[in-house]
Amino acid sequence: MQSIVAILPDILARGCVRNGWPFSLDTPALSIAAEAAAIESGGLLELHQEMARSDLDNLDIVRVLLVRLELQMERLIDRRNLLERRIRTIQEVLVRHYSEGTASVDEWLS
Repeated sequence: MQSIVAILPDILARGCVRNGWPFSLDTPALSIAAEAAAIESGGLLELHQEMARSDLDNLDIVRVLLVRLELQMERLIDRRNLLERRIRTIQEVLVRHYSEGTASVDEWLS
């Protein structure tokens, strides 16, 4: 399993995009997407890479990685909760405007 995890980035890099068209690792779009994924993952991609390269038979290393993973999970749960609160707020505003008859499609699109 460890060897599969370790080579997964290479397997994905040799993959293809929709309809079987190969992509180059040098494309600007791929670099931008990789950077965005790293940012949006809340650090989980870097932690995954470190886990893939670590000696998971070493209990000390595993303990440290687990602590870091738990911290990342807590941060992501907090972020998800914040996003859910924002979505509920937006829903409440929309419902209020429609129930009061003050909603206008033109307002929401501008």
